[in-house]
Amino acid sequence: MKSIRIHIILILIFATTHSWSQTHQLIITEIFADPTPSRGLPEKEFVEIKNATKEGIQIKGFKFIYGSTSSEFSSNILAPDERVIVCRAGNETAFESYGRVITLKNFSLSNEGNLLIIENPQKEYITSVNYSNSWYSKGREEGYSLEMIDESQACRGKENWASSVAAIGATPGGANSVGKILIDTELPFPVSQNNNGSILQIYFNENIDNKDFNIENFEIISGDFSIQKVVFHKFSTDFVEIFIDRVIEEGESLELKLKTLTDCIGNLNTDIILSFSNVPAPQQGEILISEILFNPAVGGEDFVEIKNISEKPLNLKNWKLAKRAKDGSFSGISLISSKDLIVKPTEYLAFSKNKTAVLSQYPESSVPDNIRELSSFPSLNNDQDLVLLLNENELVMDSVFYEEKMHNQQLNNLNGVSLERVNFKSNHSEKKNWQSAASDVGYATPGRKNSQEESENLSRDFWLENVVFNPYENAGNAVCKLNYQLPVQGAACNIAIIDRNGAIKKVLIKNGILGTSGMFNWDGTDHSGKLLPVGYYVFRIEVFSPEINKTYLVKTVLAAIN
Repeated sequence: MKSIRIHIILILIFATTHSWSQTHQLIITEIFADPTPSRGLPEKEFVEIKNATKEGIQIKGFKFIYGSTSSEFSSNILAPDERVIVCRAGNETAFESYGRVITLKNFSLSNEGNLLIIENPQKEYITSVNYSNSWYSKGREEGYSLEMIDESQACRGKENWASSVAAIGATPGGANSVGKILIDTELPFPVSQNNNGSILQIYFNENIDNKDFNIENFEIISGDFSIQKVVFHKFSTDFVEIFIDRVIEEGESLELKLKTLTDCIGNLNTDIILSFSNVPAPQQGEILISEILFNPAVGGEDFVEIKNISEKPLNLKNWKLAKRAKDGSFSGISLISSKDLIVKPTEYLAFSKNKTAVLSQYPESSVPDNIRELSSFPSLNNDQDLVLLLNENELVMDSVFYEEKMHNQQLNNLNGVSLERVNFKSNHSEKKNWQSAASDVGYATPGRKNSQEESENLSRDFWLENVVFNPYENAGNAVCKLNYQLPVQGAACNIAIIDRNGAIKKVLIKNGILGTSGMFNWDGTDHSGKLLPVGYYVFRIEVFSPEINKTYLVKTVLAAIN
């Protein structure tokens, strides 16, 4: 049977508000799954549960389910708004000083994450949390608990959890250290799709209200197919399965309208149109590694970027990143996506374990929609390593050996500087085909065109977008924009602003690294931030590399107040 590929071609959004909220009798408010190393608490696992009602609840016969294992609560009454510590029998003395403790005969939490469920004696679902180690805040994965942020929005997922900020690593039996009121105005929408035979799976950005969600919410508006049934899983309410009457064959397409979609807080979205089609997997040489950050700055995160160099959309479902171990085997194998992941022609996608960290380091030079967070990521060495891109059968589709000395020798600090591929047609293993990212883009370009990528355009060197500019204006002419386009990659540069007498008024760039093209801005101020007088000024640009050693003078005019 042919594999089916799916992608979203259009999302039309209409917003309103729906006043529905999910009610929980008991909620899980804290998860202490990785207590080692200790920050002050006993190295014992626990969860905290809370009675979220105004009445006492007898939990005798209730079951705590973790993965495929369960344990039953003994007779205990939880008072209104009471929170208790739940741990393995025998560990109760470790937590008695922090609050009331309830023990279970069997109790274990996975560091990687698991589905936790509480059900009543009638086997009715009470609450659940499908936590993951990706929910932790960066640097607070070990010895810290996961705490619920807003306990009035217990139906929400990852966005409502964070690592504890308590000095001892958790707050057993007490108010959560990260607790605050969250304002949720984000509309629910599909983030990806997948097909399993004749089952269409849609994954959403947040948990959905499935109380009245059924086949009436969907309409096939294009394609000879019919919907048989719709299944929403109560423990995973961020995705839905639509059963259709047959498989989508090669060359066929299906358009599906999702007429109403409400998240568990009540935000309503309507008229979302999804397109499903048969998109092939890449062949050798169609997807290439394009950028690697292996030595991030403080607070940053490694990333690997790929580019679709073909002229057709391609599907990365079940593709992986890895590195080569010393014995030649694969190490740190990390799944890119278990669902369909469509890469458009000439599109870039960057992968990291912490998307937020990457965006915070490169806010101006990254494309957020083209950065994907992975649950695991190969541990890249700072000195050298071999990065691998594997297909679904774990065949090597591209590989890049990097080492620190491939960076531009003019750079004194390599932290946060990525290596970018220069030419996508030449041999990727050639060291000269990789350059440090340019300084004017912040030394990395995750999810967008490489600053050092060769251009087929002829060199124009340096020129001004606007020769005359007025810093007193609020319009686009308030900043002087110096553009460049060079026939070489990785040239070092110094750029200074000098007045008509040759005096240096401001050093704009010192020992910077240029790409093949880019832009610098000058706001008309001197080195102290004071606006300079009206008059003529000159960009003095010194460029030096093995291929070029030249000084450019580019005149600009700082205009008077209108």
